Amino acid sequence: MMSKIHIISTLTDNYTYLVENSSLCAVVDPGEAKPVLAYLKENNLTPIAILLTHDHLDHYAGVSEIKEAYDVKVYGNPGPRFSDVDVKLHEGKVFEVVGEKFEVIATPGHTMAHVVLYFPSLGVLFSGDTLFAMGCGRLFEGSPQHMLGSFEKLKRLPKETKVYAGHEYTKQNLSFAKSVEKGNVKISEREKRIGSKACTMPFTLEEEFETNPFFRVDSKEIQAGLKVSEEVHVFAALRKLRDNF
Repeated sequence: MMSKIHIISTLTDNYTYLVENSSLCAVVDPGEAKPVLAYLKENNLTPIAILLTHDHLDHYAGVSEIKEAYDVKVYGNPGPRFSDVDVKLHEGKVFEVVGEKFEVIATPGHTMAHVVLYFPSLGVLFSGDTLFAMGCGRLFEGSPQHMLGSFEKLKRLPKETKVYAGHEYTKQNLSFAKSVEKGNVKISEREKRIGSKACTMPFTLEEEFETNPFFRVDSKEIQAGLKVSEEVHVFAALRKLRDNF
């Protein structure tokens, strides 16, 4: 049976995801417990694992309450704010939950311990706060060089990979992308596809190659607008602009 991905809105603009197979599931980044527990009950699902991309509260605050209600193992890469994990996630390691294997990819930048979770058989990537639709996470701990290196890893995945990001920032990011690459018709095409959708998950890596300025640091138009050409400097300039957009 093919596993299903369930999307649960949490907090203000966060997403928690469930990877479900035959009523058992893994919970990805539970930023709060109440909506997750309600969804599990309503859909007769039993969690057996919690998967964490990083140690920011809006991605793990629901862990303890879910653990109180169910017998689950917590998978994560311990950081300074949250270290209560049962299984440590290492770069390049492969794990299996609910009958599905996933690969761990270290993506320092947003935090230094950040990882993303790639399920090759499903063609799915849980990107946490590393990659958003047409954007990337703020560099709270890492450098532009770190995040650029992390993106190079993601660019090696199949372009048809479906990405489930940690936040719904798509429309803000789209406005920013249009402001720095006005001549990119793919952005306008994507805007039409998005329309008035409240939830824009998932999106594909191919769309990011076409429209995400942080993926497109080699764009001549972006480089000309920023008056820099070295890719790491382009990335840094884009991130600074986006921080104040």
